[in-house]
Amino acid sequence: MPTPEQIAKGSIARRAKPSTVPGDVMLTLRLDVKRELAERLSTRAIRKGVNIEAIVADLLRQELDQ
Repeated sequence: MPTPEQIAKGSIARRAKPSTVPGDVMLTLRLDVKRELAERLSTRAIRKGVNIEAIVADLLRQELDQ
């Protein structure tokens, strides 16, 4: 029986595309969020001068680092 880690590795191998950043992958996600949340994320991205994807990726990283 494969472990969750082995299943995840296979899933990412099939779904993700190579990134221009070594060691990273491009993973396309479609999120269904409240308009208010989308606007808050967009506002944060504009203030930081990055795209909304960078904000979401940073939030995910922070959550996993806790």
